[in-house]
Amino acid sequence: MNKKLLILIIGGLYRGWQTKLTAYLESVDAELWVGQAGSADTTHSMSFLPASLAQSMSQTRGVTGVDEFMGRQIMISDSANEYRLFLVGFDSAAGQNGPLDMESGTADINDGQIIIDQALARKAGYRLGDIISLAGQSMTVAGISRGGNSLIYQYAFVTKNAVRKILQMDALVNYFLINSSDPAATKTTLSQRFPELNIMTKQQFIDNNKALVTETFLPIVGVLFVIAFLIGSAIVGLTIYTATIEKSREYGVLKAIGGSNGLLYRVVLEQSFLAGVIGFLVGLGLSFIVSALANRFVSGFITSIGWADVGFVLAVALVMSLTAAWIPTRRLAHLDPALVFKS
Repeated sequence: MNKKLLILIIGGLYRGWQTKLTAYLESVDAELWVGQAGSADTTHSMSFLPASLAQSMSQTRGVTGVDEFMGRQIMISDSANEYRLFLVGFDSAAGQNGPLDMESGTADINDGQIIIDQALARKAGYRLGDIISLAGQSMTVAGISRGGNSLIYQYAFVTKNAVRKILQMDALVNYFLINSSDPAATKTTLSQRFPELNIMTKQQFIDNNKALVTETFLPIVGVLFVIAFLIGSAIVGLTIYTATIEKSREYGVLKAIGGSNGLLYRVVLEQSFLAGVIGFLVGLGLSFIVSALANRFVSGFITSIGWADVGFVLAVALVMSLTAAWIPTRRLAHLDPALVFKS
């Protein structure tokens, strides 16, 4: 049971970090991201561009829309702790490029209000109506959102007017969001017209933001998953082997009264598979409980357990059971029934 729980949790953590950390960026309505030369993501680089470039870009062939993206990491603090968040300005009236989903409160905010992610709300203890100070600006928590936890920081949202004041970006933007009828051709044209800018497809920008996790943390989690599988196989094998050998006398009686080796194989395999399935079901239930509790108290614990993952772990559990039953059944095949009647 505990082996299945460990495998499901580590696998869920791997999948969660792989798919959820850039969920917000994937929701942003843009086929191309345009940033300052040398900027590639929102974590390790900074981009500042004059807002006046929007008009020139909108006149490029194929461009159907140009929007501004203003947002960067900032720190907030209370009397005891500091918290990192990624502040984004969005059009609250249209709801464009705002929070993925709301847990409570409203997404229709004014210039003095802010929407924070539930992960930040939990670890900092913020509630609706609380006041947060951002660069000297007092913002009232008007909404708590879901899906904005990015391991290192959590997304928070204010109006575009508010983000300009807080980040002091009166005539600047961080990125331009470009939509086009032909993104590939538009990317080529923009690169030629503005060689000093970094023109990225949406997928390139998302991959850049995933790089730290995929290149550094995910391989470690993958190794832990393999180790968990090997340890689980060893423990299951030892358990089944010990349980089978302890019942050698009972199996000897079956052989003495005419039971075939095939019957012994079937009995051991059925017991092994039954133990594997029960352990899997209990582990599955506990994995959802553990994931929910860990996610509530540890902001970086981001898991995603899908049906494909459940099916994979079930297959792993059955393979473990089959492997664990193989060695003791071979020993039973050579069991001498006469030994059963010795004192």
